This record gives sequence, C-alpha cells and structure tokens, in this order.
Amino acid sequence: MRTLFWTFKGGQGKTTLAVSYALYSDSYFITNDTESGTLDIYGGLFSSDKMESLGRGEDLVLRERNEVYDLGGWSDSLAEKVASNCEICVIPVSFNSISEITPSIKAINSLSIYNKSIVLVINNTDKKEAVEAKKYFEKEYPKIKVFIVNKSKYIHRLANENKTVFEIAEQNGLTRYNTKQLRNQLTTLFDYIKNYDN
Repeated sequence: MRTLFWTFKGGQGKTTLAVSYALYSDSYFITNDTESGTLDIYGGLFSSDKMESLGRGEDLVLRERNEVYDLGGWSDSLAEKVASNCEICVIPVSFNSISEITPSIKAINSLSIYNKSIVLVINNTDKKEAVEAKKYFEKEYPKIKVFIVNKSKYIHRLANENKTVFEIAEQNGLTRYNTKQLRNQLTTLFDYIKNYDN
C-alpha cells in the first residue's frame, strides 16, 4: 500500500504525521522534503533500508511494499506520479487563520485530478477552530473524510526526542493519561489509512 502525505503550505504537520504513520504501519518512508532537514531530524527513527530520499527530478521506482511518501509542497511530475499510484492521499491542515483554507482547497483540487481517495487531517489547531474547520470541509467536500488530531506538546517530541506519542505514553502513568485522547485520535486516523479500501 502506498500513502501520500502532501500539501502546498509548510508548517501543516505533513512530515510529523507521515513519519508517525510510517512508524505505526511499519512502512518505508520516502521523502523529497530534504531542504527542511527531514533526514537529519527523523533519520534516527528508521533503519537505513527503511528511509529513502528523492532528489528533485529523480525518477520514482514503484515497488510492491508499504510506502509512505512525504513530498514537499510543490506540484510536479513526482507528486503527480505518486498521487496517481497511491491508495490514499493525506492532506494535513493546521488551521490557525483563514489563510490556511486557500492552500488546503488548492491541495484538494490538485490531488483530486490524480486520485479521489483523499483524507483531510486538521491538526496542531485549537479545539474550537478544529471543530469549525472540520464542519467547513465536511460541508464543502462531503466525500472527503476529515479527522481531527488535537494540538499537543507531545506531537513535537517526535522531532525533539525521536519518540512517537505511543512511545512517550509508555514512559509513565502521567504521560499515558495525558496522551490518551491524542493516541486515540492518531490510532483512529492511522487505522483508517492502514485499512483503507477504495
């Protein structure tokens, strides 16, 4: 199964969600988003044979294995090829102002040319705004499944400490309690992607 995490706008949580899902699903992680330090930040989480980087213009070899693609926010032949050959495409949205709506709509419209199996994830957003954004997208795009992953300091520990939310939860009872809702949201999202059947 191939899964694409993609959006036009940076800072939406694309790489964090892609890395987390790749680890959760024991998939190969493939990125072209190397300028933002993805390999340096997350390289220690994967064995060398489970993480690959693609340079701009580099040709993609499709393999029969579980792959998670984290592609930088530009539309090019690589993004088009991956989107055309993925079972599901995930667009993350960090909704902090109306300025996030336009790039999200643009991402949905761009991806839907190549693949209709799109999931939207509203994350790193305050609860009230997340609920409002979810209602908006469900109304405008009734065929797209929309998930919310609450804003949490524990999400950032993936980059800072190379630990997933699930690993952090095992540290002690307090972190297990504090991450319960977040873990439930991630598990629901990740299981939906993992078991997706279009």
